[in-house]
Amino acid sequence: MWDYIKANGLQDKKNRTMINADHLLIAVFEGRLQVSMFDMTRLVAGHLTRNRA
Repeated sequence: MWDYIKANGLQDKKNRTMINADHLLIAVFEGRLQVSMFDMTRLVAGHLTRNRA
């Protein structure tokens, strides 16, 4: 995930704890345009546990 964020320049330039959504991440971020890296961890974990069943 971090490799993707870095490769696509999605970390906010002014507030480095915020991640900006692109067209792919907006679904993971539940429609939000920006989330904190702490919220991102929770949101990604939610998708991983839902898809394991």
